[in-house]
Amino acid sequence: MVCGKVSSATTWSGNPGMIRLANKLGFVQEGCRRQGCNVMGKFYDIIELGILREEWERS
Repeated sequence: MVCGKVSSATTWSGNPGMIRLANKLGFVQEGCRRQGCNVMGKFYDIIELGILREEWERS
């Protein structure tokens, strides 16, 4: 069985550098769990990113 997904990543909305890097590498946002984590008393969204095999091969 061959899987279409090459990789996935999870980060939080307070980390824009990671989101930019993932987008630059071809990852797309697949999901968002709103206010999914609490950092020092402030809630942030959990961002889920992924890239499919054909997207990886094109980049």
